[in-house]
Amino acid sequence: MRREGSVGRLLTNAFTGVVALVVGCGAVELAAVLVEHHAERQLVVEVQPLRLANAELRAMLAGAQAGLRGYSLTGDERMLDTYEIARSEYGLAGDELLRLGADRDSAAAASAQIDQADGWWAVAERQRQAPPGSDEAAAYAEQGEPLFRAFVAANDELRISTEEQAADLGDQAEAMRWVTIAVICLLTVLAAALAVVTAVRTRRRIVGPLTAVVTEAESRAAASAAAGAAAGVKAGTAAGVKAGSAAGVAAGSADGLAVASGAGATVASGAVSAAGTRPGSAAGTRPGSAAGVRPGSAAGAGQGLAAEAWQGPAEIRAIAEALDAAAERAEEMRRNEELVVARLHEIDTVKSDFMSTVSHELRTPLTSISGYVELMRDAEPGQLTASQERMLDVIARNARRLRDLIEDILTLSRIESGDFRTMRGPLDLAEVVLRAVAAVEPTAAKAFVGLHADVRGPVPVRGDSAQLNRVLDNLLSNAVKFTPAEGTVTITVERRGDHALLVIADTGMGIPEDEAEALFGRFFRASNAIRQAVPGTGLGLAIVHTILSNHEGTIEVRSTENVGTTVTVKLPADELVPALSGSSRDGVGRDGAG
Repeated sequence: MRREGSVGRLLTNAFTGVVALVVGCGAVELAAVLVEHHAERQLVVEVQPLRLANAELRAMLAGAQAGLRGYSLTGDERMLDTYEIARSEYGLAGDELLRLGADRDSAAAASAQIDQADGWWAVAERQRQAPPGSDEAAAYAEQGEPLFRAFVAANDELRISTEEQAADLGDQAEAMRWVTIAVICLLTVLAAALAVVTAVRTRRRIVGPLTAVVTEAESRAAASAAAGAAAGVKAGTAAGVKAGSAAGVAAGSADGLAVASGAGATVASGAVSAAGTRPGSAAGTRPGSAAGVRPGSAAGAGQGLAAEAWQGPAEIRAIAEALDAAAERAEEMRRNEELVVARLHEIDTVKSDFMSTVSHELRTPLTSISGYVELMRDAEPGQLTASQERMLDVIARNARRLRDLIEDILTLSRIESGDFRTMRGPLDLAEVVLRAVAAVEPTAAKAFVGLHADVRGPVPVRGDSAQLNRVLDNLLSNAVKFTPAEGTVTITVERRGDHALLVIADTGMGIPEDEAEALFGRFFRASNAIRQAVPGTGLGLAIVHTILSNHEGTIEVRSTENVGTTVTVKLPADELVPALSGSSRDGVGRDGAG
């Protein structure tokens, strides 16, 4: 019993340690996940929106200053469009910055920035009312310059603060990740070492005593059998030895030898079931108490020692029960993981349904807004003032932006749900390109970007006309949007071998080299575009990539920051279609006219 208690304590302590290490690993990993989640939530929900709001406010005032300066120098009222737009949107942008700053304990910096901006707006409004080119306008411009510099300084201070906060949160998450890895590795090594030590010590405490018991039982059984045989022979000789008596003595001797040998063989073979019985014996029957074993026989002589050997299976059963418990725990963890995965899939489905439903619901009021704007713009000449026409232009432009965003969200929702279909048929890519160039020309002319188109048609392909038109609109609008004034956008279309080749090259801001791989991801926007507050959602190129994949085509982007970007699209060519008339166009000049 002492040995059984010792082995039991050993196994109990060992499995207690293993369980403690497993629980420790889980606790460490859970703590790391919570810390990392908190850091990422702060970055995504608090810091990043504050950075974007700060950059948007700076871009807004910079545009307003540039428009006001151009109006003061030239007297062209069209230059005031940017100023008026910024003036109308400044209130909401300022309130948003103050709200986000309060959430991040940046209220003082945000409030100081708004105060500087309010001061500049007051002077700027007086400058706008002054006659262009007058001394009064120049004086107001000179008065507003230090106010604008003070605003820029406050804006930079908040920008640097948010960048440092973002870097600190990233470092915190990374450090916690490495600490978690180190702790889990250490606990794993400790668990393995504990298991090895426990296995070695348990084997020593069980195998050694069992071997000694078996050896001792065999020795005693052999000695008892020899003594019984000698006594039987002596008794037969002294009595005159009748034939029957001699046979009985011999039979008794043989029986003793057989029983002793059987007892030793049973212990030596270790043929013991988990219930503590020999194969073929009755359930619950202990060794040495089986029927046919007589008191004082050879088998009974080794019964006390053999009983010790039967303590082993109880300890083995304890090990098996512990392993069963560990297996059940692993199965429970697997089931919990499956539940979490199923829940995540359910959440993703609900998210997609929500996006689709909201986008559809937004279409109706947006259509009404656009319709009424068109009705007001179609009024008789003279019914609207110049200021009212500018405000209607702002409403129409933002309605178009919102409509494009809704279409992108709906398309992305269809892509995620697998409902996005491509209906391919024969068409001329040159015609699609010419229509897209004609559609983007007014925007290019307004931005003083030159369009140069070299369309060598016809270029037959099999494709979905509406989807390919969307690809062209997205790529051309991006090229114009990211190209500064006096820049150029060159479009080349031709058939080359078995492929239709479309190349769009611009002299815009380009893309940082280390961000090129993420270009076609959802909601991705280049860092330089964010810094310069260029509007966009980051959905267009993801949709373009999906459309071209459905057309068995490819898209390649080569870009150098501050130099330009070249986009190359390849589509499988189709059989020739009738030639286009006048399918080659070339736009020249800064007005972007074709």
